[in-house]
Amino acid sequence: MLDLESIKSDYERLKSAENSYKEELLEKFGEEERDLFKDLSVSQLRVLTDKINKNVDIVPTDKTPARTSNTENKNWTEMDAEERRANWGKILQGYIRK
Repeated sequence: MLDLESIKSDYERLKSAENSYKEELLEKFGEEERDLFKDLSVSQLRVLTDKINKNVDIVPTDKTPARTSNTENKNWTEMDAEERRANWGKILQGYIRK
């Protein structure tokens, strides 16, 4: 049979881990939201943060060309003839993607 001290030490260790995880989840919110959500359980906080993260639209940039030749991100109509020649491939790619 387990003694009470062994159970108590396990409880304290697990409670400390749970509190750390809860703090980690709360840090993802602003200060005002932290005060509002501090009384939620860890499972409720996890569901809330998962739902918020799923609703964030992140635009993929893996196929976006680097802006090394068009560092000012000018529209092609604002470029002079030399800039258009230097960026012609990227200008065409922009129309192909549309």
